Amino acid sequence: MNIIKQPEPLSLSGNTIPFHISGNNMYVSTGRKAYALLSFVTGQSVESGTLITFSWNLFSFTIVFKASPFSDNWEFRSGVIDSQWIIDFSNFLKSNYYLDRDFTIQPYNQIYARENSADLSMIVFTTVASAALTVTTRTGISPVVRDGYQLVCQVRTYPGNATIGEDLITPGSNQKAEFDVADYLNVNLELAREDLQNFTYPAQLQKLKLHAAHTMQFYIRYAEKWDNEVQRMYTTGTYSAILGGLSQLKLSEFAIENISFYTHLISKNPFLTWQPVVKVTGLRTPERMYFYNSASRTISLKSRKWFTDGTNATVTLYTLACNTGIVEIDCSYGNFFMGTVKLDQYDIWLESEGSVISEVRSFVPDYRYYRNEEHIVFRNSLGGYDTLRCTGRRTDLPEFDRETFEDENKMMQALQNLQTNNFEINTGSLDADAAAWMDELFLSREVFWITNERLIPILITGKKKNKTTDDQLRFSFDIEFSLAAIERFYSIPETIVQSTPAIELL
Repeated sequence: MNIIKQPEPLSLSGNTIPFHISGNNMYVSTGRKAYALLSFVTGQSVESGTLITFSWNLFSFTIVFKASPFSDNWEFRSGVIDSQWIIDFSNFLKSNYYLDRDFTIQPYNQIYARENSADLSMIVFTTVASAALTVTTRTGISPVVRDGYQLVCQVRTYPGNATIGEDLITPGSNQKAEFDVADYLNVNLELAREDLQNFTYPAQLQKLKLHAAHTMQFYIRYAEKWDNEVQRMYTTGTYSAILGGLSQLKLSEFAIENISFYTHLISKNPFLTWQPVVKVTGLRTPERMYFYNSASRTISLKSRKWFTDGTNATVTLYTLACNTGIVEIDCSYGNFFMGTVKLDQYDIWLESEGSVISEVRSFVPDYRYYRNEEHIVFRNSLGGYDTLRCTGRRTDLPEFDRETFEDENKMMQALQNLQTNNFEINTGSLDADAAAWMDELFLSREVFWITNERLIPILITGKKKNKTTDDQLRFSFDIEFSLAAIERFYSIPETIVQSTPAIELL
């Protein structure tokens, strides 16, 4: 068996992950192609009124040779045969739709069937003189296919060797089959992460953390099957997949550049986010970024701090001996502020053994006071988690659904009362990059609202991205959402004593 196309070392489970193979044993007998060879002799003449008839598979057509052929009929010029006449006649044969569909017409009028098939055996009748034309034909033989021939693809986890998906495809005559293993991986990655908190909140002392559940390693077993029996199975090497996907626009862009997500990841070393490269952050905003560590190595979180007094300093915040996988980086302001001089900006990147292994991202602290400040955390398209800081007004819009019934005394009774907690939050002022990035939030299926120092699951309910424009470069949006839980009872949430952060509020 042959592998035609295999998964990249790392793939996104939300996009196609191709595995294309071909078998070698589909046919008991492969058959053979029919052909007809027309050998014209240069220097001889084709007389006007003579003809050639081609017949195959219940189809027939005739070419008549004329001194003055009519262009709209199957007529070709008679006369003396030379090399140009032979080339022109070969091109004339190609103008017949059915002949060109079923046969390849090679130079000097060698006509070969496109498929191995007895149905394409050709009968050639001609009245052209034998001195001018010799015709040689061979009958075709149809292939004999093995009973129930299929190609098998089985996806297994590594380690563990658990089968998470299997498929069988009946290939075409070329013995090739194209599998897409993404669905199996996407479902199992979702299941593997259901019981895990992949956004570390509240923050821990550990500023770098490897999340094993972000990545699934797998391998593929494949085989041929016939006569209701799977033959010898072959095994690929190990691949990896992470939750997420690229938009069709981005896939088209990569296709034009002839690169994949994996080659982009290795060459550009990006963090797994589409948020703005320079992002405004709050003093209490929990900021996380995620990075694919492609090798087992020791990595360090580096930062350059730019202070309001014009000075700067480059520091190492944390070092971690790390295996291959997705690393979470805590980029919150509280990790970078020390001393009394305020930060204008802080840049972060990752290094290993003195070499930079990631892109550089920047955060700009916002020291202004806001009456309302809310934080929404959501899983982005690349499997990481982003945080949106909202500084606009929040409106609470609870809805109640009541079900009643009539009792035996003809009295109406309450069967069930349900409360849906709906909210509307305004983002506050955003620049153009942040406004575009808002699409990530509206597409996310895993969204949390941070309230009372807890991550509360929510559902984005708004169907439109309604924006208000302060000017051509500043925007704000209203975000409509509801709590994921529907309430049947009422209670007062406990007041949580917030720890005093090591930051200065103005």
